[in-house]
Amino acid sequence: MKPCGTYAGYQTHKRRNEEACADCKRANSEYSQQYRGSKPRAEHFRLYPTDEELRLSQQRRLARSSARNRALRRLGREYPDRLAELVAEEAAKDGLAINAPGKVPTRG
Repeated sequence: MKPCGTYAGYQTHKRRNEEACADCKRANSEYSQQYRGSKPRAEHFRLYPTDEELRLSQQRRLARSSARNRALRRLGREYPDRLAELVAEEAAKDGLAINAPGKVPTRG
């Protein structure tokens, strides 16, 4: 058997279906932390984002959406005819008929 107090000793206990001794458990814990880059287990294997991560993600999503909406409004002002053509083409793909720019689409 490998010497106790080492990662190899811990593995030997496990292969033999034995409860690892305290020294081997400590050695395995130290090895695992080094392997993971010294991150505590809870943070390394966290399944759900923290409240702060969710808040930042929502802020980024809102900022992206706002920027996209502003860009679409600018395109509509600068190229209104082309925008109307594109909207009509996309609506037709969904089975909608657009009669004139600015009118409410109806099912075709």
